[in-house]
Amino acid sequence: MTNAPRAVLIADDHVEMARLLADKLREEGWQPRVVDGGKAAIDALAEAIPDLVITDLRMADVDGLDVLDAAHAIDPELPVIIM
Repeated sequence: MTNAPRAVLIADDHVEMARLLADKLREEGWQPRVVDGGKAAIDALAEAIPDLVITDLRMADVDGLDVLDAAHAIDPELPVIIM
């Protein structure tokens, strides 16, 4: 087992909130990537699959349920937390 940082994708259209969460996760050894909104999250999932996705439910462009669907289309076992 390795101690490499685990990747987490954080999607929120209120980026300042996502950055606060990212700072806390970084302190716990995670490697966060913050994106602005659901469409950006889906685009990010196409680039690299994280170990965890955290997404806001209500976003202006694409909502958290759409992010959940996209994540599970790539990997049905990918953990997704919807806030």
